[in-house]
Parts: sequence; C-alpha cells; structure tokens
Amino acid sequence: VLHGLWPQYARGGWPASCSPQSQLNREEIDKGAALFPTRSLLKHEWAKHGTCSGLEPLAYLEKTDAALGVVTIPQQLQPFNTPPSLQAREIEALFRESNPRMGNHGLAVICKGKVLSEVRVCLTKDLAFAG
Repeated sequence: VLHGLWPQYARGGWPASCSPQSQLNREEIDKGAALFPTRSLLKHEWAKHGTCSGLEPLAYLEKTDAALGVVTIPQQLQPFNTPPSLQAREIEALFRESNPRMGNHGLAVICKGKVLSEVRVCLTKDLAFAG
C-alpha cells in the first residue's frame, strides 16, 4: 500500500505543507483513488508533501504512480504469501534481492513493536534508486 511520495533534503528532513495550498479536483481525486488506500490519505499527502514537490496535482500523481512501478514488492510479502514472522533485516534483504539496483542505502524498514509499519524507499527525482 502506498503511503506517499514526498521530496526530501539531501541531509535529511523534508519540506511540508508548502504554499499555495490547492484542493484536488474530481479528476485528480479519481486518479489518486487508484494509488492511495483512502481518499483522506490522498488529500493529506497532497497537502503535506505534494504541494512541496514543485508539480501540479496531476503530474504529482502521475509521478507517484511511476514511483510505484519502480519498486518490486518481494513475492514473499505479496498478499497470501506472507510468512508468519520475519525480522526487519530479513524484510530488508528481500527488498534488496527483489530490487538489485537498490544499492546499499535508501531503504528503511520501520516496525512498531513486532509489527511492520512501513518500508521507506528513497528514489532520485528521476525515480532511480538513491544511494
């Protein structure tokens, strides 16, 4: 599930909630509904991060869609294939194995307690793996 796509500074951190804040129109919401699990997350990600991307809403959503196509989710982590338990380092290894161009940096496996919360992948502006 996509959480979001946002710009990040080279030394960490990222801009948020940039001006001008614009609302998404119906076409943009429909496009985003195919990318994000909920419309509220779509609207939140656009307001907080998309507005800082330097892109118009539809271009931001198209770039988000393209970014989804860059990262291969490991077969073992696809729905109905998930093993009962994996260590964070094992999840990282699966992502690197499924994405050989990923390199040694630009990937973070985030857990909350013993539950996987998210996998963050850093891409360049051209959607190549960073690091």
